[in-house]
Amino acid sequence: MTRQVSKPNIFWAPSLETARKIDDKDTVKSIEAARYRFTASMADLECCHDEQAGRLRAAFVAEVASLYQGEAG
Repeated sequence: MTRQVSKPNIFWAPSLETARKIDDKDTVKSIEAARYRFTASMADLECCHDEQAGRLRAAFVAEVASLYQGEAG
């Protein structure tokens, strides 16, 4: 039985350890990109809800003001 001993090929192919590090960096970058997309989407959603909440508050204040004006008149 012949046993093969392989030498690391440092000139053209990364070692398994290096490949794992590259994959880990790619995973980290992917997670950071996903976090950025999530944060941006949440900010957009919060902005939309803030605008809608502002319109509802304004409508409520206008309705209450008209009720007070009706009682005063």
